[in-house]
Amino acid sequence: MTDDEWRALCENFKIGWLLDAIDEVDALRGRLSDDECHWPPEIRDSLLKLHQFAMEVVNGGSRSRVQEFFDLAIEVKDQIFDMMEFLTKLQGTFARLTCGPRICPMPGNWRA
Repeated sequence: MTDDEWRALCENFKIGWLLDAIDEVDALRGRLSDDECHWPPEIRDSLLKLHQFAMEVVNGGSRSRVQEFFDLAIEVKDQIFDMMEFLTKLQGTFARLTCGPRICPMPGNWRA
């Protein structure tokens, strides 16, 4: 690493970004990890229930569960969207950390 590259890193990278990344991972842990009683994450149960609804609606021809099917599908989509926001922030932190001058020729590209 050249002196200019070193200076650009030190001037443009904020150590606090890594703490922010930990916060993002913690937010995902709450959504994706088993809880303290070892119950599976809510999204897993929702996906299994969605599969059950799909079996009834699509394979079984049951129209009485269509509204529940779509309501749950929208709920799962929203949960996934929230997780993607966390992952996007996490990705941004590491893009700033790993995007050195050899990849991003202008040191200003290191900034958030």
